[in-house]
Amino acid sequence: MASYHKNVRIAYENRKNIGNTGTVLQFLWYIMITVSRMLSFSLAAIMWPQSTSIFCMVHWLLMPLCIFKYQNVTFCMPSDQSEESRIMRFFSRILGLVYIFTYLSPSEGQGNSRNRYLGYYGVFLRENVAAVTIWAITGPDQNYWYYYPLMICSITPFFVGILFMTIYYKFFHPHTIISLT
Repeated sequence: MASYHKNVRIAYENRKNIGNTGTVLQFLWYIMITVSRMLSFSLAAIMWPQSTSIFCMVHWLLMPLCIFKYQNVTFCMPSDQSEESRIMRFFSRILGLVYIFTYLSPSEGQGNSRNRYLGYYGVFLRENVAAVTIWAITGPDQNYWYYYPLMICSITPFFVGILFMTIYYKFFHPHTIISLT
């Protein structure tokens, strides 16, 4: 994800590139968010594998609707309207699958990224907490040594990732646009 963001900025001639420190912070941000997600869903899947699979499918099906409706995506737009619609539906479905694990902004530099991140990560945190809570309530493992560490280690990386994201945007994000004239 960090490499993706760096390359997207390189593709735009009027954008400053992300420095090495920013790339490392992005990597840490995304790895922590993903670890939290995978641990949380894994815990829920231990007790409820079919329900977790259904939840992931529903999440996948709802995310393309949000992308298509609320995000101003300008990715690979052909001139033919029917072709554009088909490409956008396909792209939105692929992004919906990615959104099960992490957020990827499909419209670089358009609109308020902060609101998109707040919305996505708010839903993300609620889903993670719900998954861990389901495991904590229904799991038979409450007397084992790993019970509390797993609960803590499945939610804590989310907040560590958010901390890395905040540091990145506060100090290392290349905010300015280069004037080409």
